[in-house]
Amino acid sequence: MIRKIYILIVIFSFIGLLYSCSNLAISSPDLNNCSPYPVTAPFTERHFKIGEEDNTFQILIDEKDGLKDPDGDDVVFRSSPLPLWISLEVHSGIVTVDTAAVHGVVTISFWSDDCLGGGTREDSIDIDVSVFNNPPYPVTADYTSYLFDQGSGDNTFQLEILLNQGGLADPDGDEVCFKAMSLPAWVFLDEETGLVTVDVSELHGPETVSFWSEDEWGLKTGGLAFSVLLEVQ
Repeated sequence: MIRKIYILIVIFSFIGLLYSCSNLAISSPDLNNCSPYPVTAPFTERHFKIGEEDNTFQILIDEKDGLKDPDGDDVVFRSSPLPLWISLEVHSGIVTVDTAAVHGVVTISFWSDDCLGGGTREDSIDIDVSVFNNPPYPVTADYTSYLFDQGSGDNTFQLEILLNQGGLADPDGDEVCFKAMSLPAWVFLDEETGLVTVDVSELHGPETVSFWSEDEWGLKTGGLAFSVLLEVQ
């Protein structure tokens, strides 16, 4: 008899425990009530010059009362698929762009995520990112034809860059050199200074030579090259 009473007590105790747990589960609040606050940035586009050393920007959270998430959850940053030349640090929101080469404009979506199934992709922001390089300004000289006398001591002329109003040879501020196509053996170009020297020890030409400018990244003058007719008589 005592054993039967003991068994009944155990059964009723177990039923009571199940009932209590059921009520607790029903009354417990959702552990992830809200999505994290949306991301923000001070711009909608960010374009970098090729070779630019300041090659990062940061995505932020529009915090409320110092919190990134209404529930106080840890928040990370997410993005749409990134090209190989862009990386995102998910904990800090720092975006790093490889500026070693020119890259066209790509639109990237960024949003926040609390890693518990709550995200704000519907409140994502789009930022256009690119790496650009403008061509240097074109080459010019005093004349488009030079006639030298054989044996003359006057056997040089100077190439110049058509500078803009700020005195720059390149709109991006890149270093610029002078280049020429298929120089004849009797014509010499100093690529750094733009000084052209002609060998006047013999008769040469006439021959047309094309000159242009080129920036430190190998980008040539925008537009046509500058052509000069050369002759030693």
